[in-house]
Amino acid sequence: MKKQISFLLMILMTGLMVEGYAFKSGEIQKNSLQFSSTYLWKGANGASWTEPSNWEPQRIQVSANDILLFNTGNEFTVTNVADENIGQLKIFNHTRITFQTNGEKTLFITGLDGDDLVTESGSRLGVSGSNALHIVLAAGTNGIIGGSVVFANGKHTLEAGNENGLIFSAGSEFTAESGFTGNPFGTSSLNSVIFESSSTYICKSGDHPFGAAAPKSVVVFKDGSRYIHQSKEYPSLCGRKYAGFELDDPEADIWANGNDTLALGDLTITRGILFLNLTKEIKIRGNLTVQSPGKLGFRPDRENMISFTGNVLQWISGNGDIEITENTQFILNNEVCINREINFSGALKITPIGKLTISPGGYVSVQKDFSNDNTEGILIHSHSGGTGSLIDYSGMSGQGTARVELYLQPAMWHYVSSPVADARAGTFSGDYVKSSDPGSVSGWGPWITNPSAPLEVMCGYAVWKPTSNQNIECFSGRLNTGDIRIRRSRHPDDPYAGWHLLGNPYPSSLDLDSRSIKWNEFEPTAWFWDQGGQGGTGNYRAYPALLAPPPEVGEHSSQVPPMQGFFVHINSNFSGETELSLNNETRIHGNESFLKKTNRTMEKFLAIKATGSANGYSDNVFIHFDPDYTEYYDAGYDAWKLSGLVDAPQLYSYTGKGDKVTFNCLPFKNMNMTVPVEFSCSIAGNFTLTASLMKSFPESMAILLEDLLTDEIRDLRRYPEYSFYSIPGNNPDRFLLHFQESGSSVADQADKTDLRIYSGGKEIFIESNANLPEGSLKVFDMMGREVATREFEKASLIRIPLSVPKGYYIVRAIFGDKVLVKKVLL
Repeated sequence: MKKQISFLLMILMTGLMVEGYAFKSGEIQKNSLQFSSTYLWKGANGASWTEPSNWEPQRIQVSANDILLFNTGNEFTVTNVADENIGQLKIFNHTRITFQTNGEKTLFITGLDGDDLVTESGSRLGVSGSNALHIVLAAGTNGIIGGSVVFANGKHTLEAGNENGLIFSAGSEFTAESGFTGNPFGTSSLNSVIFESSSTYICKSGDHPFGAAAPKSVVVFKDGSRYIHQSKEYPSLCGRKYAGFELDDPEADIWANGNDTLALGDLTITRGILFLNLTKEIKIRGNLTVQSPGKLGFRPDRENMISFTGNVLQWISGNGDIEITENTQFILNNEVCINREINFSGALKITPIGKLTISPGGYVSVQKDFSNDNTEGILIHSHSGGTGSLIDYSGMSGQGTARVELYLQPAMWHYVSSPVADARAGTFSGDYVKSSDPGSVSGWGPWITNPSAPLEVMCGYAVWKPTSNQNIECFSGRLNTGDIRIRRSRHPDDPYAGWHLLGNPYPSSLDLDSRSIKWNEFEPTAWFWDQGGQGGTGNYRAYPALLAPPPEVGEHSSQVPPMQGFFVHINSNFSGETELSLNNETRIHGNESFLKKTNRTMEKFLAIKATGSANGYSDNVFIHFDPDYTEYYDAGYDAWKLSGLVDAPQLYSYTGKGDKVTFNCLPFKNMNMTVPVEFSCSIAGNFTLTASLMKSFPESMAILLEDLLTDEIRDLRRYPEYSFYSIPGNNPDRFLLHFQESGSSVADQADKTDLRIYSGGKEIFIESNANLPEGSLKVFDMMGREVATREFEKASLIRIPLSVPKGYYIVRAIFGDKVLVKKVLL
C-alpha cells in the first residue's frame, strides 16, 4: 500500500502520468484523477489573495486542485491575485467581488468534476485595474455564468480552452466598462464563449467581442441574446452575426461600410446614429426598432439588400428617424408589421412567402420598385382609433393582392369607399348599403342587396352598421393606385341637382389642398358626415379647399382618411357631365404629427360653435371677411349648409342672395358690419355658443353677439361663451353678429325695457313708454351698406317710411351716447 501511494506521489510530482494533470508546453488539461481542497474566502475588502489567513481553512499550500469559493453575500475587492493554477472558482449567494493584481497575471482553472467556473445569478465577478488579469479555462473545463462579469480599466481576458467552454446563461451579463481595452475573450479559441438567449453583452469600451477576423469568432451569440453598444467607438459589423444588437450612446455616430454580410436578430437604436452602408446582404431575423433621439440609416454607394428572414412576426417600430436611400432594397421573406412612419426610397419586395402588415399608426411610403408576389401579401389593419396607411408612388407590380380592414362603429351611418379595384357589395355582408342619387326625391338610390354587385372605384357608399354585425369590414383585391377619375352629371331639374357621394379610393389619406386634384366643374369643397359617437357632431363638416382654413378652425381638415366617403357638389351654373380626377401626388399620410403645420394666419376670421347640453351634438358657422370675396356664393370659399340630425343644433348664415351656408365669406366694405346667424333645433334644451379666433381681427374692433329673442347683447371678446334656452318653433332668425370699430359699440345701448324698434310694411317704428330724446337713425342692409338716415325730435312714437327692396335690415338708433340696434323685415 505504501509503495502504491509513493508511486502516485511520484507521478504527480513529475507530471508524467497518463491520467492526472500534466503541464506540458503551457497546456492545461482536465483529468479524472482528482485530489482537491476547498477554501472559503473570509477576507475583508481590499484583502490580499496571497495571504493564507484570508481563506478558511488557511490556504498555506497552493494546489492546482484547489476549489476557491466566494459566498459572503457582500461586495468587496480582492487584491494581489497571483499567477496560479486552481481547480475551480465559484461565486455564490449574491457575492460581488472585484479582482486586482500587482502586475500582469494569469489565473489558470485546470478543472475538476462539475462546473469549473461559476458565477451564480445575482453574483458578480469583476476585474479592474491597469494590470491585466487573464482568467483561463483549460481545455476540457467548463464555465457557467449566471450572474455578471465586469472588466474595467485594463486589458483583462476570460478565455475558454474549447468550443462551448464558457456559457453565459439566461439572465447573465458581461460588461466591458470604461477603461477596458482589448478583446475580452481572447482571439484564438473559436466558438468557445456562448451567450445564450436572454443573456447580455454591454460594450462601453474595448475592442469587439469576436476576437478573430470575420467571419471567424470566439463568441457565439445565440438567438435571444443581446449586444448593447454604449460607446462612440465603431463596433465590428461587417461579416458578423449578432442576435440582438442595440446602439445606446448619445455621442455615437457610426458608419459601417464594407463588402460583406451582416446577420442580426433584433436591431434596436435607442440613442446615437448608425448607418449600415454595407454592400452585401443584411439579414434581420427579429424586430427593427428606432427610438428618438436615435437614427438608423442605409446609404450604400451601390445596391444592397435588407432581408427579413425570421420565423415569427417581425416588427418595424419606434419614433426615431429611419433613412433609406434609393440603393437599398428591402426584401420581406416573412411577415413584417409596421406601426410607425417609414419611407422606402428604394425597392420594397414582398416574396411569395412574405407579408407586409401595417397596423393603425403605421405610415408606409414606397418611392419605387414596389412588388407583391404573395396572395394577400399586404394586410392593413384598422381599429376605432384609425387605419394603417400605404402610399406606393410608382405603382405596384406582382401578382399578389391585399386585404384592407375598415372599422365601422355600429348603430350609425358611415360614408365609405373601396380601396381595391375589384370589390363587391358582399364586403358589407350583414350591413345596409346604398349610394347617392340626386335624381331621386330622397337623394339616395335603392338598397344594394346583390352581394356580387361591383363597388365603383371612387364612388361613395352609405353603410349602416347594425349592432349585431362585427365592427371590422375587409376589402380584398388589388390596391387602387395612380390616376383615378370619376364622371358625374348635374341636371338642373333633379331634386338634389349636382350632389354626389364620392370617396377616397386609396389606402392612404387624400389631401384636398393638393394642386394635383382636377376639380373641373365640381366645387373644390368636400362635405363629411359626422354622425356622432366618440365626439361626433351630428352634422356635416365642410372643407372649402380654396379657402383652406387652417386646422385650428376646428371644422374638417384637408385630409380625407383612407376609404372615407364625402359629398361633393357640381357648380350650380353648370349643366351636364364633368370629371373629378386624382393621382398619387394627391396622397398623404393622415397623422397630423407627420404633416407640416401651416404658418398661414387668416385675418378677420370668426368661428362660432353651438353645443347642446342634452346630447353633446354641435354645429359650426364661420364668418370670414376679405375684400376679394363677393356677397354671393363663392365656390371653394363659401360652403353650403347641409342639414344634420334632427336632434342636433343647426347653425348657419346667409349669402347676399339668401344661400344658406356654414362658411360665409364676405367683403368688408364698411367700418361696421352686421351678419345674421340663424339657429334651430328640434329638441328643447340649453345650448351654448362659443366664439373663437377673434385675435385675427384688429384689437380696435368690437365683436358683439345679439340675441333677438331675449334682447341680450354679449361682448364676445370679453365673454366668448353665451348660453341660452331654445325650444322647437323658436324663430331661427335669432342672432346678429356685429363687427364695429370702437366708439360705436352696441354694448352701450339704451335701456331696452322702455324702447322698442319694429317694422310694419315699409315703415320703421321706434316706441317708448316715455318721450324719446332727440336722436338719429341709420338703416343698413345685410352687407352693411347704409340705405337711409333720419334725424328725429322728442316723441313717444317715431314713424319713418322707407323705400327699399324687400328683405332684412339693421336699424341703429342713437340717443346721445347710447345706441339701440334691431334687425327688422321690410
